[in-house]
Amino acid sequence: MYLGRYEEAQEVFDKYVGIEGVSENMLKRAFREISGCRYAMEVEEPEEKIEVVLGDTTVFNAGTSSFAAMYWGDGYDKLIFTSARTGSIILDPETQDPRYLCDLYYSEKNENGEWQKAHNFGRPLNSARHDASGAIFNNFVYYTRWSDESRNDKSIYLARMIDMKFFESLKLDSTVNMAGFQSINPFVTADGKWLYFASNRPGGSGGFDIWRIALDEVGSPMGEPYNLGEPLNSEYDELSPFFHEKSSSLFFSSDGHASMGGLDIFKSNYDPESDFYEMPINLGIPINSAHDDSYYVTDDEMRYGFITSNRAECTDCDSLYTLCSHCYKIYTVLQPPPVFKIKGYGYYEHELIPNLELFLRATAKGYFADKAVVMTKGELYSKAYRQDFYLEKIPEGEITIEGIEYDYDSANLRPVSIEILNKLIEFLELNHNLKIEIRSHTDERGSDKYNLSLSERRAQSVVDYLISQGIPAERLVAKGYGETMPAEIKDENGQVVTLTPDYIYSLPDKDKQEEYHQRNRRTAFFVLEEN
Repeated sequence: MYLGRYEEAQEVFDKYVGIEGVSENMLKRAFREISGCRYAMEVEEPEEKIEVVLGDTTVFNAGTSSFAAMYWGDGYDKLIFTSARTGSIILDPETQDPRYLCDLYYSEKNENGEWQKAHNFGRPLNSARHDASGAIFNNFVYYTRWSDESRNDKSIYLARMIDMKFFESLKLDSTVNMAGFQSINPFVTADGKWLYFASNRPGGSGGFDIWRIALDEVGSPMGEPYNLGEPLNSEYDELSPFFHEKSSSLFFSSDGHASMGGLDIFKSNYDPESDFYEMPINLGIPINSAHDDSYYVTDDEMRYGFITSNRAECTDCDSLYTLCSHCYKIYTVLQPPPVFKIKGYGYYEHELIPNLELFLRATAKGYFADKAVVMTKGELYSKAYRQDFYLEKIPEGEITIEGIEYDYDSANLRPVSIEILNKLIEFLELNHNLKIEIRSHTDERGSDKYNLSLSERRAQSVVDYLISQGIPAERLVAKGYGETMPAEIKDENGQVVTLTPDYIYSLPDKDKQEEYHQRNRRTAFFVLEEN
């Protein structure tokens, strides 16, 4: 599997799960690896070209091992990372080899955007033990420390600094570093309020889990740590958390989800309202490989970032220290700008402009328009949108505007009518090619002359309001019809009937008669022209 020969690996795993007497835990692990093999054989490279390139061998990868690159400061021109190389701090040259001792280093970009020579942070931040996997917020530095004499005793330390001058580091208390268990890979959110870390302490899903704890104003943990739980954490290992603020996503490494071999980098979207992390997604190739891939970090726009991987063969390391034939190196990840496309029924397809809120309008002669809003603003990944439009045919007759009410014996619009007319305004703005007639009708009660006059005044009051809200006067005609155009409805048998006085008064139900009088007292619009 580590050689990328997934089909052969799956055959072996399939045979293994058929062996009698295999423990339940080993069966679970075998099935997990089978799932990883299947994923690796099915995954395709993304359409946009993502480049994963070995980092500068004079800056980042000058030693036997380098890993855990992390941005710090206000921009993206400073980087803290871990490296084992000549120059690491040792106390005893007889027993310690600096090439295999981890120290924290930093590099800064010059005015041309090039990373400059790496500098060791020096003492007292670095020690004669392993100091690694650092994260900086303001003047607080969080990092992992352990020693060769007790490699299973790994803890998170906090150092405070002023102008790059450090006070002695302090081991965080038991809320983070529980006795007898390991806590590693600290990450601090951009607002300095949360510390994420990995730990195999009790209360998790198994192996190393991702935890989170609040920080106070002086950078110290407060309260109890919170396990992020399933589906993010698994019964195996989840490591190297990195929370990306702009996309509200947590990136981490895991060998507990379907991976292509060893640790893979995953992303889980976070919903702050429910405090819930979604099912993790494998970032796929080329970010992940058949080997260990971890410590993903990227800028706001996800254009430029780093990972740690042991995908390249290493021949100059002592396996006594590395425990494998491959060493960890820092790789840069270059992702092209996202591409947004939209298509839908009617067989249209367009490319969309990034970082915008886009208003779409669909029209066809003889039909009312339809609209949609599509957001590319804030989207960091290429996306194909599907947007269908449903256009309603313009009817030959009038369209009743339900709910329009007036004061009794008056043309004054009631407040509820204003709310309804505001929706009509939206419709007219969308269908800005239409000229309409606003029609007002009355029932048959009252004189013909009075009803005609009242309906004309009511139609005009609607037109006046629409004009006051920005609808051009040349698109509107007010017309009162009095009682001359009774409404048409479908009866209980589905037959179209005209609500004439004779029909209404033929009904035995007085409530029904009043209902139909109300139907006749209506406001409607009729499409006169379609430009």
